[in-house]
Amino acid sequence: MEAVAGLLCSGDSVLVPGKDVGSRSRAGVDSGTNTEPDWEDQIRAELESGSKVSQDFNALKLKQQQDELDFNKSKSELQRKSAEAVRQHKALLEKLESVRVKLQLNNSKAMRKNFMSKIQEVTSERNRAQEERDRLSLELAEAQQQLSSLEQEQKEEQHKWDQELSELRSQTERAQNEAREAVCSAQRDERAAVERQRDAANESIETWLNQVNVYLSGLQAELPLRHRQEKTPWENREAEVKQKQAELRSRFTELLQRLDQGQELQSLPQISLPSLKQVPMAELYFHRIMQMTNRPSAPPLSLWPRPLT
Repeated sequence: MEAVAGLLCSGDSVLVPGKDVGSRSRAGVDSGTNTEPDWEDQIRAELESGSKVSQDFNALKLKQQQDELDFNKSKSELQRKSAEAVRQHKALLEKLESVRVKLQLNNSKAMRKNFMSKIQEVTSERNRAQEERDRLSLELAEAQQQLSSLEQEQKEEQHKWDQELSELRSQTERAQNEAREAVCSAQRDERAAVERQRDAANESIETWLNQVNVYLSGLQAELPLRHRQEKTPWENREAEVKQKQAELRSRFTELLQRLDQGQELQSLPQISLPSLKQVPMAELYFHRIMQMTNRPSAPPLSLWPRPLT
């Protein structure tokens, strides 16, 4: 039972007590994982049930050992009494034989009378010893029968406990496997969400950089004066965004590495996207439309730079 509890308690470092894996996955990522919310309570209940089963089994085993000690003690006492009765019986027989020998040597009536008296006394003692021996033998047989019955009952009870412990170990192992699978699935979902966030951030920055390039190219071609005024500020913004883009990639790489090491997404610092200034593409488009209305023949639209959407 201690090995089962150690396996579950050791767990994986990615689990946080009191937090639901499914909730954690929904808070950090948009995933399709559907995990059972009370799997930790189920494991804890299984472990407590296993501990109680193990304690009951140990108490039953101690009681069996005490019963065996009591029986062995009673058995030894009965065997001692039986041996003593046999010894006394043997001594009486020896006395009887001695009296018979003396009777053969002395045929006097007094000796005969004394002999008969002793014969009756010895016979009575022998009968009492025989009755005591029979009684002790009966008690010993009954004690042995009780011990056999107790041993059979203990074997059946132990078999029952072994089956319950085996089933409990199987249930605990299944619960642990399900918990590990749920954690691994949540980790995969968290990593996929971070990768999507990284790709979306990079795509957003690349789109903004392309829009800046299209905007500056359009100003240079159509509004040279305004291009000279806005070129430097926009190029500075572009350089700053590229620097932040490189830093953002590094932070996402570090975040993915820490997720691979087993840390939870909720415990890691959040990554904020850089602020991107709105590119005034509408003004450029408006200027082009005005140019088209003032000119009899406008250049084909396919020659104008278009913003990326």
